[in-house]
Amino acid sequence: MPFNSGYMAPEYVMHGHFSVKSDVVSFGVVMLEIITGRKNTAPLHSQQNKVLLTYIWEHWINGTILEIVDPSLGRNYPQNEALKYIHIGFLCVQEDPADRPMISTVVVMLNSETVSHQTPCQPAFCIGHGGILYGGTGDQSPNNNYVPTSLNDVSVTEIEPR
Repeated sequence: MPFNSGYMAPEYVMHGHFSVKSDVVSFGVVMLEIITGRKNTAPLHSQQNKVLLTYIWEHWINGTILEIVDPSLGRNYPQNEALKYIHIGFLCVQEDPADRPMISTVVVMLNSETVSHQTPCQPAFCIGHGGILYGGTGDQSPNNNYVPTSLNDVSVTEIEPR
């Protein structure tokens, strides 16, 4: 797995804290990547500057979640299975580790017909037009925990003599 904050638990990225539930975030992100057929770190062409979790979350709250399923599948997939996997993926990427399932629970959910009735909150990192929304509160207001940011594709190398 590449070293990228898009795959790391928010408590590790923000505070350096690692727990048994930190890897669950990575699993959830990869699971959502597989379902959508898109990378987490690449902006979506049709959704300017939105990364995967933001894109999926917007479809979740708008009730259009099946639109995120990889288009190469066409309509030939069990929709209830897709919904189950998306729900599990969202549970894995919750901001608060207490809200995330243990990986053993994830395995049980993947192998069972039903999923936890826990409703997912906004994922930990939702990045959109010029800012990061830190989720977990369930509040969908535009100013909720919004931190303005900018995207910069420039790197600088400073050469120092020995």
